[in-house]
Amino acid sequence: MGKLPDLPGYWGPVTASIDWCEPNYVVSFFIAEFWNTISNFLLAFLPIICLIHYRREKYQFRFKVMCVLVSTIGFGSALFHGTLKFYCQLADELPMLWATLIQLYVLFDDDKDFGPTKAGVSKYRNLWRGLLLFGVAWTALSPWTHLHHPLWFEFLFIILQGVWGLRVLLYLIKYADTMTWILNVFYLVFVALAVVFWLTDVHFCNWIWEMKIAQYYVFYLVGSFHGWWHFFIALHMYCGILILNYIHCKRMGWRPRYKRVGILPFVVRTKHALNS
Repeated sequence: MGKLPDLPGYWGPVTASIDWCEPNYVVSFFIAEFWNTISNFLLAFLPIICLIHYRREKYQFRFKVMCVLVSTIGFGSALFHGTLKFYCQLADELPMLWATLIQLYVLFDDDKDFGPTKAGVSKYRNLWRGLLLFGVAWTALSPWTHLHHPLWFEFLFIILQGVWGLRVLLYLIKYADTMTWILNVFYLVFVALAVVFWLTDVHFCNWIWEMKIAQYYVFYLVGSFHGWWHFFIALHMYCGILILNYIHCKRMGWRPRYKRVGILPFVVRTKHALNS
């Protein structure tokens, strides 16, 4: 027994470039992939919690934009999996690009680390313009590129994440304390687990369903491997936000510390600078 057959649903035929392992409209007539849709809850709302924290701590506007864009990934992904329509797929993938661009901007555009130019301003003062122009251009071309060359986005995203990751590693070597290194380990473990579940969903779909023949309704959520991708990637991105927050504080000369609110850690700035 392989994957269960898809059923007709509210949103009609699939127009997205990919249809995941979860059978369509089996749980709900109105939601194409039920578990893949609701599993975006953490990805959508964890950044909103960070946004509330940033407002309370009076962080710069760029951090608030970053939280909104990361949260948009979760809502866009829910829209994509709920409909399996092509333009809803763009609502999932394009926020990933924009969130990465704003993270690069936050990472590179701090004057105190790079130092001013002779004119007394950051040598990265035009970075936001370049990233904005690139994001707008890619967004405008995305209906064509995603339809005819879907791998282009994957390669672009991997390159941008690689640049971000290498720069973060250099800062961790320079600034990180023990807690931040531990957080970085979780950051890497979560993304590794997410990739394993993603690849399993893509390449071993029939095997997944063979393992759930009689237990379909009992183990349906457990077997929604792409849903577990959403779960672990949400934790991965939350750890990334905290690491970026910590690095920013250290570069600006503040004394960051970790504070737990419930089960969630946050980075809190102290009032005294490192050089005070």
